[in-house]
Amino acid sequence: MNNNSVLNELKTYRDQTFSASYRNVRGREIKNSPLKFFSVFKVFERLSNKLFLEFKKRALVSEFNGTNPFKETKDKLYLAIRITGGIGDAVCIARWINQVKQCFGESVVIDVFFTSPELTRFILLSAGVRGVFSDLIFRRVSLGYDVYLIANQFITPYGFEFNYQRIVTIAPKFVAFLNNIIESQLPYQRYIDHHPRLDGLFADVVVANGLNRKDFLSVISGFDRPDSFLPIELPDIAFLEEIGLGSSKYITIHDGWDANFRISVDRPTKSFPIDGFTDTVALIKQRYPQVKIVQLGGGTGEDIAGVDVNLRGKTSFEHSSLILKQAVAHIDTESGLVHLATTLGTPCIVIFGPTNFDYYSYQENYNIKPKECGNCMWVTDTWMESCPLQYTQPKCTQSITPSDILSEINKIMASK
Repeated sequence: MNNNSVLNELKTYRDQTFSASYRNVRGREIKNSPLKFFSVFKVFERLSNKLFLEFKKRALVSEFNGTNPFKETKDKLYLAIRITGGIGDAVCIARWINQVKQCFGESVVIDVFFTSPELTRFILLSAGVRGVFSDLIFRRVSLGYDVYLIANQFITPYGFEFNYQRIVTIAPKFVAFLNNIIESQLPYQRYIDHHPRLDGLFADVVVANGLNRKDFLSVISGFDRPDSFLPIELPDIAFLEEIGLGSSKYITIHDGWDANFRISVDRPTKSFPIDGFTDTVALIKQRYPQVKIVQLGGGTGEDIAGVDVNLRGKTSFEHSSLILKQAVAHIDTESGLVHLATTLGTPCIVIFGPTNFDYYSYQENYNIKPKECGNCMWVTDTWMESCPLQYTQPKCTQSITPSDILSEINKIMASK
């Protein structure tokens, strides 16, 4: 039996497991497991963390209320959106928010709540958002808004007690807009209920319907498919002079993944082998010695040997975006930086592995599909930690070579 057949069987099993009669097996396992006893130190540590978090939430709520967020209530509709997921999700949702603002204009005021507001504020403000706040306070302040939604692959209401009287008075078309989203998502309700554990099957269905990650939210909202590009206000270009890249032609490269996705291994299945990145850098430098290689990234991933400038963990996300914007190309696995670079208009060479190629790829990028396997995300709960087909090293990312990446670089360089 070949790998594709085995993956199809795993997907069928996954689909059947999460049928309408599915009950939370994980929840039952926890309930029936033996009691776990903690040391006094552990109990104290947990209580201290809870107290610290409570004080932090109160401080954030006080800071939020101090901005007098609802001072213009007569002719403004206030919309709160909590974005779950990573940077890539925030970028995709920024495109959708930009369409909402274009449709409803100044009558709708949008605030966003996100895990790392400082990282995404400059992106979301450019999309028309008024403010970006910590998602720690979303539950505590959301009732002050007329509408409150949760956004990821889907748009779902956070409760159903919207202020319909104010909505109808200020922006009557907004009611039809919300109803259209809810009705359009009904065929996907099972995937919404079991997000993210059915995200792989959801992606397959979306692709079968002729859509992808970039387009789905817009189409189910009644909008046109969005442009990948989004005008984002970036820092002064003089910063490139400060770090020695002012007049340089350079390619950026990234080894990393979403730190919020907890794994128990050093490198997730979707990562490209670090030796592969090292060999890729060597090939590019041999072919294009005049082009610098600049590594970007944060707390995940490793340093790539041979790069000319290593900025991993040394620049703000906003400054990294400026560096991406001015790059000849960006090399990466399917990650948040790819979504951002594409939004900025920089061509990306994207190495795909377990994630759905057709769902996540952008038409304008140079996407490299695995020669073996691929598209196995969420066929098991541990798909990011170990290959679902039990290969020691995932066949998908291993099947892509540095020469494959160089071939795509050649295409970009030839077009310049």
